[in-house]
Amino acid sequence: MSSIPSKLLMLKTLSEVPRSEYSDVRVPKNLNNTKERLGFLKMLRQKPSAQQKVSSAKPRLLTFNAAVWLSLAQAAKKPVSLWLSYKDAQGENTILVDEQCMGESKSAMLSGNVSFKVSGNLEYLRACCGGVDEKQS
Repeated sequence: MSSIPSKLLMLKTLSEVPRSEYSDVRVPKNLNNTKERLGFLKMLRQKPSAQQKVSSAKPRLLTFNAAVWLSLAQAAKKPVSLWLSYKDAQGENTILVDEQCMGESKSAMLSGNVSFKVSGNLEYLRACCGGVDEKQS
């Protein structure tokens, strides 16, 4: 699938995807060991070092199975959509996962599999919603 620059879309961020879902970081073998567990969490919160950025310079393909259950206070007048928004060496981009016309319904399940190429280090990955008015929660 091709990605679209994020600045062209009016999206509402639903959630930040945990870095452990898309990084090459290894989870500690012994999660009962407080020192190992806290060291792992601290490492996930840190900005990537220059060495990591250089070593991950070649493009890599990421694949995600994403889903969201939307429940709105009132029916959406236009189609709603689920997007994955990310930032890599090429900038901020967004890829469509699923889109649906809700009609009179106030809830919808959006889901799908997406694959995209990432250049360099992936700074963040977010699940976003399109087609929802700002005043809707």
